[in-house]
Amino acid sequence: MSATNGKKALHVATFSGWYRFEQERKEFRQTKRDLSYWTLTCMSVDPANPEKIYAGSEHSGLFYSENGGARWKRAEPNTPKMMLFSALAHNDSVMVGTIPSAVYRSKNGGWEELSGVRMHSAGANFPPSPELQSRTRYLARDPETPSRLYAGIEVGGMLISEDDGQNWQPANEGLTDMDIHEVLARAANPGMVYLACGDSCFRSSDRG
Repeated sequence: MSATNGKKALHVATFSGWYRFEQERKEFRQTKRDLSYWTLTCMSVDPANPEKIYAGSEHSGLFYSENGGARWKRAEPNTPKMMLFSALAHNDSVMVGTIPSAVYRSKNGGWEELSGVRMHSAGANFPPSPELQSRTRYLARDPETPSRLYAGIEVGGMLISEDDGQNWQPANEGLTDMDIHEVLARAANPGMVYLACGDSCFRSSDRG
């Protein structure tokens, strides 16, 4: 969700491309569609500039728009891994989660790997097909402390960084389902973090 030209816009990534919906009274109506040849897996809007949108794809890396989706470009250079499953616009850059489980951040016109993610998820696999590798399924920031980041690994549990992604540590105490699909840190409930997993849901009242 973002606000552009005074209108609330909803950006949706699907297996048939990107859709933009704009709010009119209590309803949203589709106003634009693009990237229809690509299977999109994730999307993030820059919180400091809602005109800038990032869209990750299953096999073709990262796309971005600097004008609310009026025109899309492929990232150049593109991400080190082409299979993206999460994206997070953060601090004038973008972070992407890949398969195998890793997180890369754009920096100085290139990419750097935040190596703690790969290290702490090295033993995870992807049942029921062990030959498949785990993936960084979701990236999120803490609304109260933006330098605190969350990475949900499918299937490998939760990782937390306190320093904008430089260092990561597992945070799996109490989790009985390591198959994390989504992480939600609520601004309305400070300290509350919710996890949606493959077979269950969890919550933490102390920021994970």
